[in-house]
Amino acid sequence: MENQEQNPSGTELEAKLEQLNRFTRRTLTQEEVFLFDVRLCDNEIDRDGERFSLEALEQLKALFVGKTGIFDHDPKGENQTARIYAAELVQEPEPVLLPVLLFYFS
Repeated sequence: MENQEQNPSGTELEAKLEQLNRFTRRTLTQEEVFLFDVRLCDNEIDRDGERFSLEALEQLKALFVGKTGIFDHDPKGENQTARIYAAELVQEPEPVLLPVLLFYFS
């Protein structure tokens, strides 16, 4: 996870707030959220000799949006404090594709 010391500003922040507010009960403001991103998986070959295809990563990207994040694997709603409001595939310097999940805390 990349450590962001502060939320983005200006037009970028407005676009992200619009994206995340699709999943909120009321409109949240910049002062009420902390935005962060997570690189969850990639298309490199793993220890079992398997990898995600580009098609699989595209499907995962679509499935992640709107899901909640948990921190202790307890399915109670009180522990779900973050939500994935967007996902994108990112090309790293090496030939690796990573879905980047964009979360917010409120």
